[in-house]
Amino acid sequence: YDVEFPAVPTREDHVWKQGGIIHPFSGQKPQVVVLGSSHALMYAAMIDAICQRKKLSVAFLCADSTPAFFETKTPRPFSEAKQALEFDETRKKWLKDWHPEALIVIDRWDLWAERPPAFDQHLNDFLREVTPLADKVLLVTQVPAMRGGDSVNLREVVLSQIKAKGTLPPMQPNNLESFRIQTAASIEAAADQFPNLTVVRADRLFYQSDRSVKYAEGRSFFYADDDHLADSGAERARPLFEAAIDQAHSRASEELPLGQ
Repeated sequence: YDVEFPAVPTREDHVWKQGGIIHPFSGQKPQVVVLGSSHALMYAAMIDAICQRKKLSVAFLCADSTPAFFETKTPRPFSEAKQALEFDETRKKWLKDWHPEALIVIDRWDLWAERPPAFDQHLNDFLREVTPLADKVLLVTQVPAMRGGDSVNLREVVLSQIKAKGTLPPMQPNNLESFRIQTAASIEAAADQFPNLTVVRADRLFYQSDRSVKYAEGRSFFYADDDHLADSGAERARPLFEAAIDQAHSRASEELPLGQ
């Protein structure tokens, strides 16, 4: 009852054709671009606040159930497959036009678990395509997902056990944990191949020492459901994102010709 989501403002259905959600805090073209699915959107308010404070223009080219890799083959959330393909091509176009200082890529990587050998290949194909289109690519590892799925009310489960035991109960990662660990290792390894790739290890913030999920602290819940962070969870990752965006911006500033 105490989980509130802000009202979504009315926007044109095809706002991505105009560059997505753009906040021109610097008065320039987007210097930071966020690409990904709902796992990207869960960090959006925090990333937006960082960019506003640092006066960096930011664009969000994200959509629910839409992979960060250019693999939007199913219509959802689009009306038809043709439009999904157009979304991918349009995202590439904006990256080429803008060449941002930082391209932040966030997704639920364990959705690739049914095709484990394919993840590394698609990751490398994607990076070969996008690393020339940004000064820095920030690839964010996936936070752990808990057992139970979206249908389980996490707070209700926790409350029932607190009443019985008096402490926050441990919550274990779901059965895709080993694959998530593998994807994090693959992303780290890719940084050796692509010099302008930075890995943001958001996952490490959400484990207890026994590798159970750190889903709450006191009365503050970090998760909105089994796999998405609430705003309080996203805020835990702010220092990581801020440092990575600072690094990208500093590098871009150093490379500007004299007088710009």
